[in-house]
Amino acid sequence: MMKRKKGLSILLAVSLLLGSIGIPSYAAGLDERTIQLGTEGLDSVVEEVVMLPDKHYNPQDYLYLGKAGEQPIKWRVLDAEKNNAGENTGIFLLSETVVDILQFDTDETANEGQTNPNEWQNSDIVAWFKNTLTGTTYFTQSELDSLQAVTKTEPAQEAGPEAKFGYPMEENTLVNEKLFAPSIPEIWEYVSTYRGVPGLKVLGVDGAAKGWWTRTALGNNPLHVMMFDYSGWHFYVKVSGVWGARPATNIAKNAVLFTSQAEGGKSLGNSLGLEAVEYGSVKEWKLTLLDSSRQFALQERTKQAAAGESITLTYSGAKTGDKEYISALLVKAGEVLSYGRILKPTQASGNVTIDLPDTLSDGVYSLHVFNEEYNGGEEDNTK
Repeated sequence: MMKRKKGLSILLAVSLLLGSIGIPSYAAGLDERTIQLGTEGLDSVVEEVVMLPDKHYNPQDYLYLGKAGEQPIKWRVLDAEKNNAGENTGIFLLSETVVDILQFDTDETANEGQTNPNEWQNSDIVAWFKNTLTGTTYFTQSELDSLQAVTKTEPAQEAGPEAKFGYPMEENTLVNEKLFAPSIPEIWEYVSTYRGVPGLKVLGVDGAAKGWWTRTALGNNPLHVMMFDYSGWHFYVKVSGVWGARPATNIAKNAVLFTSQAEGGKSLGNSLGLEAVEYGSVKEWKLTLLDSSRQFALQERTKQAAAGESITLTYSGAKTGDKEYISALLVKAGEVLSYGRILKPTQASGNVTIDLPDTLSDGVYSLHVFNEEYNGGEEDNTK
């Protein structure tokens, strides 16, 4: 059974003033550290022009978050700078997986609050997104807490040569929503302006190709919604059709403590202690999330030490258990130099001793210490 990262305690940082004659070792020719503070390591999609005006967007990074059955859900990072409402507090993601099959509306009749059954708000499918998908079957509570609730309105468009994909579209609105179907304008802006590209072809959790709904209603036709079929071609179909749910979402930047390479980014086997964070060309990441329900705290704020020395810190509020650790990141100028699971606590309060690397140069470092539920396995390969 695949297990996933869960949340962490509130972060406490100790400033370190280190003096030594050692020099840290760096690997040349590779892109970035395999652990990055916050969301700094993530990049947005890159535009690729095929033949004007046709273009599509290639993902630079992917995240794993949640699960469909026992399969981790893979998300392409559409915009690492802002959420889909244009706010710089979040990151916009689109699932690479159809997570379920369902109807937009079961009886082709407008629900209470709707004028037409193809409207996103008050539809059968929006109820599934809000009540079923936004639940602990697919996500842990910490993962759900990290998702931003977004409100956004997209205007209607008339048919014509300037229309996105050529079709008329009705106005659609998100109202305080964490998970939702992507819209035609969002696909146009972040995935492709033409049909059949790989980003529009999606597999389900069973490995078979699936068609999938957007949240965009076809203009001038109350029973039809825009969708993409198995081959990534766009069409409109009746609301009673049975197609895939391909969710989009936004991650709050301030909910992410750090990102690590999806496989092996935090690998230490069964050993305890700080180890150097390697460099690599990382495209697939997973998140380590803050967990505001925890009460972990450190007594100390500043320490003076030499490279290779040990420092002892006094902690309280730690959770204990089979997967619970007190862990640390050693950081200089925003770069994560070392990560380690330091201690498996057996009581809520006590002391933790951290051995500093002996290859550090003089300067001021920060030691980020936290109480972590670690679910990565010995090789840190559970996404």
